[in-house]
Amino acid sequence: AANVAKIGNVEYPTLAAAIAALTGTGDETIELLKDYTAADAEDLTFTKNATLDLGEFTLTVPSALYTAKKFGVAADASVSLENGTIELAGVGGGYGLQVYGTVTIACTFKQSSTNQTSPAFDCYNGAVINAGDDAEVISTGDMFRTKGKEAANTLTLNIPGGTFTSRA
Repeated sequence: AANVAKIGNVEYPTLAAAIAALTGTGDETIELLKDYTAADAEDLTFTKNATLDLGEFTLTVPSALYTAKKFGVAADASVSLENGTIELAGVGGGYGLQVYGTVTIACTFKQSSTNQTSPAFDCYNGAVINAGDDAEVISTGDMFRTKGKEAANTLTLNIPGGTFTSRA
């Protein structure tokens, strides 16, 4: 299949195109159709509620993309990352998944940057991270970093299960 993702029966040539097609109504699921390396210019920022079902596939996010802060969850969005693997690859620039809203980890999430100051999750005021037994998070750098100039920069972690390994 030339397309890499689908919502329902509609397929998309890039993951960014599928994310842009989210309507924000109901429970929408984007299914990855094959292993996929995002292009440096793609914007993988979720602004609407969704599930990203990776199946048994791997989504590779290049450092140029997450360094430009184009891999994240917006403040009013709630996103569940399920099955498969997400890998933040390359040298990195000090950023990971940009979390302003709520993200639920139910997959393998690897931050394999050679830059040890790059966290797996860059968390902004009000961010919420949920993880259960299906979460396996491995970071060669820091795990969580809170960001922002707010006086009370809050991060909520709900982690009753799973495995988190930092500086691996």
